Parts: sequence; structure tokens; C-alpha cells
Amino acid sequence: MKRKTAETLFHQATRKHDPIDLAVLPFERRLSILLGGNDKAAAAIAEYTGGDLRKLSGMELADLEGIPGVGRATAVRLFVFFTLALDLIGQAQDAA
Repeated sequence: MKRKTAETLFHQATRKHDPIDLAVLPFERRLSILLGGNDKAAAAIAEYTGGDLRKLSGMELADLEGIPGVGRATAVRLFVFFTLALDLIGQAQDAA
């Protein structure tokens, strides 16, 4: 069965009748979506972290690239994801 594209997932998540909840998709699937459909890297990261992304937080680019199955582009995506997440957390704390 062909993997759902981001466009298909968007449609299914925003439809009025029986929308899917992207937040309840399995960890590895959500990670694959974040990585642009890179199922191989998502599986490698899921195995490396045991499903806990906090294990990657604070890692440098070279360390992320050192995870088996993770290349430079994926390492950059993960690194930027964490910088954005930390910015968001900081903004929420500043607003409180």
C-alpha cells in the first residue's frame, strides 16, 4: 500500500466528516512525515531513541549525523526542529 502524501494527510485531517488525528499516529510515522517521508531515517531514529526524542535534544549536528541511517540532510532537519521547539518553549515561558 502506498504511503499517504502530506497533501492526502492534510485533507484527511481537515475534512469535516471523520477527520484523522495526526497527533495519534505512531511515533515513527509522525517522524517520517517531519522528515519528508524518509521512512528509513525515521525507523533508525525511532530505534536509536526508543521513541523518546528527548534523547536527541542538545545533540550537535555531527552527533545526529552519526546515528546509523541518518544523513546530513536529516541531521539538519532534526537540529532545526529542536531549535524551533526550544524557541517555542522559551516564548511560552516568557509569556507566562
